[in-house]
Amino acid sequence: MSANATKSAPAKPASVGAPIQVRYIQLLVVGNPKKPGSASATRFGLYVHGMSTSAYQEAVTKAGQPKRLAAADLLWDVRHGFISLHATSAQVGAAPKAKAS
Repeated sequence: MSANATKSAPAKPASVGAPIQVRYIQLLVVGNPKKPGSASATRFGLYVHGMSTSAYQEAVTKAGQPKRLAAADLLWDVRHGFISLHATSAQVGAAPKAKAS
């Protein structure tokens, strides 16, 4: 960068109360990878391929679990390769198929 070049200002963080961007869930695994009988397995079972993240959060709260757990689940499951999130439902690929034995 030359001495006369200017740096662009850093992006401002989202303000508190800013709307959360809706994303769509793509399941990347067949079956439920969570420990059977656990609360996280129950919540993972609420995922529907192609559902919005806000619909997932609503399903979790209707099941009597805190909304904050839904947000934590989404982050955990993306980081562990169980799901991916997409900006539009059109970007969600086909649901994974079980391999024939």
